[in-house]
Amino acid sequence: MEIHKLKQNKLFLFFPDNIKFRFIIPSVIIALFMGVLLYLFVSSTISIIIENRIIPKQIKEIVEYKSAKVNSIFEKSITIGKYITSHTGINAFLKDGISQKKMDDELKNELHHIKTYFNLNRIYMASALTQDYYTEDGFLKNIDLSDVENSWFESTLTSKKGYE
Repeated sequence: MEIHKLKQNKLFLFFPDNIKFRFIIPSVIIALFMGVLLYLFVSSTISIIIENRIIPKQIKEIVEYKSAKVNSIFEKSITIGKYITSHTGINAFLKDGISQKKMDDELKNELHHIKTYFNLNRIYMASALTQDYYTEDGFLKNIDLSDVENSWFESTLTSKKGYE
């Protein structure tokens, strides 16, 4: 009988039979459960906010920035193309129909001025009549239309703008 009481007393140490213990253990379990639920709710809510609001907003800003950058590059290129095609000296040189392997110094200086003014690395231009290809330093080569690398030349010729 004493052994049975001893076993009950040991059991009593782990699971005491009083009202405080019966109130504290469920409260702790409920608090832990609520903490886990609160953590899951907050983390899922934050991930939804980040995925649906913050990241798309950043992506939109990045796309807008890159689009503006690309547009400014194209606008600059178009401005340069318009400037070069409207220049009477350059037009006369390219439209005379005579294959010229040399370019006069005045025209070279004007092309170097354009290159410097627009902060370019190189200026390229080609004659539609002679298919001669020039840089600001003079004649570079004659364009071979059968070469796939020169497909840009044909698309420029068919372009309504006169430049590409």
